Amino acid sequence: MSTARDIAAWLATTSRKGPVELATQSEMDAGTDSDRAVTPDVLRDTVLPGTLIDEDVFTSSGTWTKPVGCRLVEVTCVGGGGGSAGAGVAATPEYRIGGGGGGGGAAKASFLASNLNATETVTVGTGGAGGAAGNNAGSTGNDSWFKASSGSYYVKGSGGGGGGAAAADNVGTPGTGGAGSAAGNIANTYMRMYGTDAGGGNVGTTYRQQAGGQGGLAYGGVYYAAACAAAGATIAVTGIGGTAFSHGNGAAGAVVRDVVTTRVGATGSGGVVIVRAYG
Repeated sequence: MSTARDIAAWLATTSRKGPVELATQSEMDAGTDSDRAVTPDVLRDTVLPGTLIDEDVFTSSGTWTKPVGCRLVEVTCVGGGGGSAGAGVAATPEYRIGGGGGGGGAAKASFLASNLNATETVTVGTGGAGGAAGNNAGSTGNDSWFKASSGSYYVKGSGGGGGGAAAADNVGTPGTGGAGSAAGNIANTYMRMYGTDAGGGNVGTTYRQQAGGQGGLAYGGVYYAAACAAAGATIAVTGIGGTAFSHGNGAAGAVVRDVVTTRVGATGSGGVVIVRAYG
């Protein structure tokens, strides 16, 4: 009988059909169990994270507690959106459209649960304040953090930039979208996305507000927010800043045209931190 036939005959008598059961790390190290398959730790923890056993969505700052049986932790942070600029004119005819706020940036990373403490601090960035009445810039949104602001294991989503004030017969500078960063994550699991910059205002004959930018990624690597603050309806005379919605979005800028008056900007949307634990 040939060698190939000998091997085939041996497999036929020693192989068993059925689901594959993985050996534990201690069984693999000891070499005491020959009946179960072995998977390296890194592969097991990154490609096979196990069952989702807990999910916490923080829309305000708090404390995350590591659940019992947790092996892998996936964290997403989205920073607060930027505030939009106010607007005002001192003479007619004249118009000004305040800049819209930029979207908050985001980052997603995974960590071995053993590298995290039993509890970790979560900081959710608030949206940047809108500019005061008149030609005043909006404020930058605040950063969102998982864990401390420094150290071996953290995730950060930076706040979006505030919209700039407009010069006479002009549109203010759009706020710049934030970025994201992380440290100590498992190899190849870190992703980041910049929040979008704010859109331009429509001058022409419509004098529309300047739209705010979108926040960065969250679930599944897509935008957490469906859309940025709306550009608003056609404004004949004046309008305050447009309110942002959802998480990490910038606000739309204020508009004043041909009326000696001032209007305030609007506050950007707060960020979000999402923590998923796998067993």
